[in-house]
Amino acid sequence: MVREPEVARIVRIFVSSPGDVASERRALDEVVAAVNRTQASEYGIRFELQAWEKDVVPRIGPRPQTVVNDQTLEYNIYLGIMWGRFGTPTGTHGSGTEEEFRKAADNWAAVGTPWILFYFRDDPPVIRTSGDSEQYTRVLKFKEELQSRGIIGTYTEVDRTVDSFAKKVDTHLRLLLPTFRGSGAATTIRTVPSQPDSFPYLQHLLDSTAHIDIRGLATGEATAHRFPIDDLFVTLKAAAPADDPGGRPQRQSRQKPEAPAAQMRGPVALENLLTHRALVVLGDPGSGKSTFLRKTVQGLCRTLLGIDPQAARSLSGLDRPLFPILIRAEDLARYIAERQDERGASKPATRHSAAWLPRFLAKSARDDGWGLGKKFFQDKLKRAGCIVLIDGLDETSDRIARQDTSRVIEQVASMYPACQLIVTSRPAAYAGDVVLSGFTHVAIEPFDEQAIRTFLDRWCEALYRARPAQAATHRAQLEEAVTGPPQIRRLARNPVMLTALAVLHWNEKHLPEQRAELYDSILTWLSRSREKRRGRLSADRCLTVLEQLALRMQTGDARERRRKARLVQVRRRWAAEQIHAEFSARTEAEEVQIAERFLRDEELDSGIIVARGDELRFWHLTFQEFLAARAIARLGEKDQRRLLIGSRPQAYQPEWREVVLLFAGLLAGQGRPKVDGFVKALLDITKKNTTLASQSRCAGLLGSIVRDLAALDYQINDRRYAKLLDAVLGIFDPRRSAGISIDVRIEAAEALGQAGDPRLDPKNPRRWVKIPAGKFWMGAQKEKPDGPNFDVEAFSAEGPVREVHLDTYAIAPYPVTVAEFQTFLDDDGYLNAKWWADGGFGKFDMPEDWDDQVEYPNRPVVGVSWFEAAAYSAWAGSRLPAEAEWEKAARGTEGRKFPWGNEPADPSRLNSDGNVGRPTPVGLYPAGATPSGIYDMAGNVWEWCCDVVNEPVRVVRGGSWNFGSGYARSAYRSGYHPDSRNNGFGFRVVVSGAARSR
Repeated sequence: MVREPEVARIVRIFVSSPGDVASERRALDEVVAAVNRTQASEYGIRFELQAWEKDVVPRIGPRPQTVVNDQTLEYNIYLGIMWGRFGTPTGTHGSGTEEEFRKAADNWAAVGTPWILFYFRDDPPVIRTSGDSEQYTRVLKFKEELQSRGIIGTYTEVDRTVDSFAKKVDTHLRLLLPTFRGSGAATTIRTVPSQPDSFPYLQHLLDSTAHIDIRGLATGEATAHRFPIDDLFVTLKAAAPADDPGGRPQRQSRQKPEAPAAQMRGPVALENLLTHRALVVLGDPGSGKSTFLRKTVQGLCRTLLGIDPQAARSLSGLDRPLFPILIRAEDLARYIAERQDERGASKPATRHSAAWLPRFLAKSARDDGWGLGKKFFQDKLKRAGCIVLIDGLDETSDRIARQDTSRVIEQVASMYPACQLIVTSRPAAYAGDVVLSGFTHVAIEPFDEQAIRTFLDRWCEALYRARPAQAATHRAQLEEAVTGPPQIRRLARNPVMLTALAVLHWNEKHLPEQRAELYDSILTWLSRSREKRRGRLSADRCLTVLEQLALRMQTGDARERRRKARLVQVRRRWAAEQIHAEFSARTEAEEVQIAERFLRDEELDSGIIVARGDELRFWHLTFQEFLAARAIARLGEKDQRRLLIGSRPQAYQPEWREVVLLFAGLLAGQGRPKVDGFVKALLDITKKNTTLASQSRCAGLLGSIVRDLAALDYQINDRRYAKLLDAVLGIFDPRRSAGISIDVRIEAAEALGQAGDPRLDPKNPRRWVKIPAGKFWMGAQKEKPDGPNFDVEAFSAEGPVREVHLDTYAIAPYPVTVAEFQTFLDDDGYLNAKWWADGGFGKFDMPEDWDDQVEYPNRPVVGVSWFEAAAYSAWAGSRLPAEAEWEKAARGTEGRKFPWGNEPADPSRLNSDGNVGRPTPVGLYPAGATPSGIYDMAGNVWEWCCDVVNEPVRVVRGGSWNFGSGYARSAYRSGYHPDSRNNGFGFRVVVSGAARSR
């Protein structure tokens, strides 16, 4: 029997575009032919292109576009393309392409067909006339609209590159083939897949994470300069947490300290930490938290969409390409707040229920047209292979909202144990009940010198493509600028600040040294680089209006919230209502309309605010904070005081901290007396409230202001400040400090450090703690419950337990601080070989990250090798302790498991487990001190000892801020190469005495 020839199913693609994308149309012909020759034939499918130019029969009709529309309804895929031209008005729509798109979108909404693919070319066209400018403006507004619906692709090249138009269309058509699988003629247009198709969602994620927008770069274009994220992204590092998130060391059977490679890792690439199922990434403003999440999502989408099979593998912390779900914590919190009072059986039982997440995702999918429902997301969350990335826990409106959101996230982690979660936050807003239980915590490290160099390389290469000589010249000039004064070097260690410095250097060839001045320069450039059109506000006037919007958003809207709290994303209409008074019209309604037009213009090309559908936000939260600070600085002193330190003082709220610091910087620009006046007003508050908590908050804020104005050499001269600092010494008393949160105590202690911590005065009689001569039991064992120093957590390396006799010696009550180590540098200690008898002379010239450390004088010095610790000790007339001396001071003669006793470790006694995210000022955990008054022997920083273990390894003791509390037991010991340095290595010193064992 002769077999009937197979009939290919015809899938028609209607191509819609203005006339300036001829190259794309030609490339599309080649792509379709290639797909038909290969994979399409395996599915029994043939794609056919349909375009009005060749497929529409000429006839007379009511309008030319109606003739086209009537003959182009039966197609399976609508494919639109735009670059610089929007097209000619049709009588009912702005162009034929727009009308064709509207028809297709309406049909899709009604019956689920056609598939809609729309591509915009990203690189701006050449603008020669006002007509060209008007056309491109309309394209950008249309793109903004479509982008809010999640159905666009972007490209900069027509072909040849992996991100080109041709490559993207090829990929997308191949991904759509299973949708149209089946026999039959082309008349069967709609096929319903058996499972929801995640392609539109993943494509939206891919497109929305593909670029980094650089605002204010003067390149002759009004729009933001876009760089592919891979071109500029620099790997972020974080201090690796202890191997066991529960805080206990992993068991090993060895007769020596734990292996350095396993237990003493320094900072590692942040992506390597994606191995943790539940991870909190803490980072200061601009540290790269959001960009890291976007880079992670970008890699996963590129692999899942078949664009680059290796992209997900580059995320070395993941062993397979996980399905990404990227959300903003503020969006989730607002969704829950708006619906928790709804009635209905389907509503989650409590406001902390995990069920809120899939409901929220389904709502987002519905709004954006992804075609995915609640069940789809529930199934993804339940199965292994999904990762939820929650950005900006700190951006939720206030502390109560953050606490509620944290409880929801905890419930999600509990209900969906196969799913991975990553949460980002600023440290200042992540404390107390906001802290996520059961999550591993890591803190992003500032850029080191190598990271800065890498960014400069990539920045200059991106600016001067194919012009290596010019790139090299500019790079040399830029590196000289950002590695100059210490204030600039400190700013450059923050990714956003470094980018801002690079933009300013490009624009103005010089750099400001103070943060407020830096932001002012950036925003001034952004406002001046806007497209200039008749009737548009001047740059200065634009900033004034945006200041008012920023302040309204910072103070919140009592009508929309039960409690007045900061807003970071608002409806455009609401924003217009807040600023309408800045415009003149006959009626308030007309003023609101004018304000809305103003906002749309600014969304388009200023780069200061950005749109998300019908809502808007400032491009970076710091822009909102700085502009709010500018608005406050323009107020009279009485209004400033009422807002910041009135009956409901905002100055002490975490979400207002950056505003207050930037406000102080702006006051400094008006003259130091202005800053003095604000300081006086803050000190006046302490007259009314003399509690230690209130005094500590005030001291902490004032200390932060002094540190932020260091570039201006600002100091507080009000005598009450010295008395205030003396009063807050109570934070080091376990009884008086009980009930004061650790974040408040840290800020108060750091203020003491700025002013000169009296505890560190060389004449202080408590400079040393005497340890009397005598015996003690050293080590720990877990075999004999009735034997000395029994500990079920003991490692074999901590034994054998033996009796050791020590002569009298004295040990410092604190680890050596930054201020103390500074005196060694000032005395040219690194240049004098006399102090380096134990080796290392000439290898180092200062501790790691010294520019940052000097801002915190009473923190323990870190980033020092064993050789540097030994050299300082010799210079100071002391030495590093022997292991036995260190352990006797920690455990005493009664054999304490921890320095304070045998009670379990908890956050009130030590800085460990990454809970604070950095070293803290010495002595800040009085509840964790020894009975004799020796502080920080558990947690905060590892401490070098003089002992050699298997040359050249030296012993470290005491645990660290980024290790679990199990490493802080009195008997625990580890070792490291004496050259090793990281932000968890410090030391303390002893004088006199010698150890001998029996």
